Amino acid sequence: MAKLKRPPLANILNIIKKHPNNMADMFETMMLQGKPIVRVPSLTPMYLINDPDCAKRIIQQPEDVYIKGGKYFDRLAIPFGQGLVTSEGKLWQQQRELIQPFFHAKYLEQYAKIGIKLTNQLMDTVWNDHANKQTVFNISDEMMRLVLKISAGSLFNTDFGEDTKKIIHCVEFGQKFILGYYLAPPTIPSIPRWQYRRLDRYFKKVLADIVETRRVSTNKPDDILTALVTTLDPETQQPLPLELIFAQIVTLLVTGHETTGALLSWLWYELGLQPHISEKIREEINHELQGEPPSLKNISKLKYLRMVIDEALRLYPTIWTIHRYSMKEDNLAGYKIPKNSIVVVNPYNFQHDPTIWQEPLKFDPERFNKTVICPRHKMAYFPFGGGHRICIGKNFALQQIMLILTTIFQRFDVHSLQKEKPQQLPLVSLKQLHGINATITHTKRL
Repeated sequence: MAKLKRPPLANILNIIKKHPNNMADMFETMMLQGKPIVRVPSLTPMYLINDPDCAKRIIQQPEDVYIKGGKYFDRLAIPFGQGLVTSEGKLWQQQRELIQPFFHAKYLEQYAKIGIKLTNQLMDTVWNDHANKQTVFNISDEMMRLVLKISAGSLFNTDFGEDTKKIIHCVEFGQKFILGYYLAPPTIPSIPRWQYRRLDRYFKKVLADIVETRRVSTNKPDDILTALVTTLDPETQQPLPLELIFAQIVTLLVTGHETTGALLSWLWYELGLQPHISEKIREEINHELQGEPPSLKNISKLKYLRMVIDEALRLYPTIWTIHRYSMKEDNLAGYKIPKNSIVVVNPYNFQHDPTIWQEPLKFDPERFNKTVICPRHKMAYFPFGGGHRICIGKNFALQQIMLILTTIFQRFDVHSLQKEKPQQLPLVSLKQLHGINATITHTKRL
């Protein structure tokens, strides 16, 4: 039997010099070296997987070799606890079975109505004021606040009210801290650690009040929060621990609003560079909806808008990086992957790979024109992850993006002022460091 090769080592110093503050582009540069697997210098052995067949095996095979684990997930578990993103095995399966039904068609229809209502409320108040006064405003911040309100209202029948802005700050600061943005290890006393603990206490207090209110309520709505506070642990027959309830709420809030809000922000940037795409979207909405407000039923007619969203998800995937931990030694493409190693599979890399996509950095919705047959590897495009751990809220996110955009296009013209690519902020989701400034005007009614 031939001896397995050791993957080549990435020239990490040159890559850091080129992309000092952007892990997504650092990984992309390693991918462009053309090697199927690259060894990344790290205290724990780490390997970047660039071969789509190897990636498919890691993501889609039963978890007998690769599981969620290692340093990355140890850090994520600090704010996320043992929620759907970080848990494994039996605990993950129990949580998935509890929450999955709330993303079926009956509930998605309810969520759509909530999303439309809240988007129109924003348009009727804040955005009307922006348009009338020609205000320059940060559209990224407003998308994030809107999507948080929609997620909290849909999944938990909750409105954070005046706490909304601070909760968004808590979520972003927490991610920056635990992922090393402030160069302050989570276990060593520091000013960022003190700030994180203070914000974490505040956030947990807000959640504890919401949970306790629901526990004692005599008229509980049919939603995820009610399921969490009324379900009994199958082994102890006791209510779920508060820490586990917090973990699910935080996980669903972060994945439910950060990913969608960030994607909408990237869309406004790209549409600002190519106004002809915006015009084509508007023409389709006018033609297909004929002035009718958007609904879960009629947005299915908006084929071109969906192509635009798919292309944005290709360039800026909601789940930009996926980490797994090897439980035993493995052979990938003739390379040895030792036991107890971290393997990194990045949708961001595969969706930017010039061997898979022509002109991969160009924003071109026609790539997703289903009338044009263009076979690609299954791992060419997986912005919501893959395998049995694909994002539970994928359909919820897609429908909200469609509904928000359609509502806005029917009422306003958005003029992005961002002409250069914003600096990326790769956290759990792929955000911009400073967001996108824009102005808006009222759409001329046909």
